[in-house]
Amino acid sequence: MTYGEKMDILMKYRRTEKRIGRLMEEKTAWLERATSVNQIYRQAPGMGSGGPGKIQSAVEKIDEIEREITEEIDKLADMRQLVSRGIRKVGDDKQQDILGYRYLLGMTWPQVAEKMEMDERWVRRLHVRAVNQLTLESPA
Repeated sequence: MTYGEKMDILMKYRRTEKRIGRLMEEKTAWLERATSVNQIYRQAPGMGSGGPGKIQSAVEKIDEIEREITEEIDKLADMRQLVSRGIRKVGDDKQQDILGYRYLLGMTWPQVAEKMEMDERWVRRLHVRAVNQLTLESPA
C-alpha cells in the first residue's frame, strides 16, 4: 500500500469522526426546534404555528439523524480498529504516539509537537516515516 493510500484511510477516519460530530450538532438543533415548537404550541394553542404535525416532523428528522449517527459510529469503530492495529505495529514508540495523537485523538500538528515536546518540523518528518511503516491491511 502506498503512502497516499495510507493517508487516504487515515484522513477518511478523521472525516468520519468529524461527520459524526456534525450529525450530533444537527440532532441537537432539531431537538431545540422540537422543544421550541412544543413551547409555542403550549403557550398559544389557537395559533396553529407549532402544532403536533410540526413536532412529529421534528421527531422524525431526529430519528433519521440518529440512524445516520449509528451507521457512522459503526463505520468509525471498524476503521478505528484497523488504524489502531496498524499504529501498534509501527516499530518506534514516538512514531506510534505521533500517529495516535494526530489521527486517533485528532490533534493539530502544533498540538502534537507540544505534546511530544518536539519541533513541529521534526514531528512532521517522523510522521512521514511512521506512515511509511504503517500497515493498514485487514487480517485475512
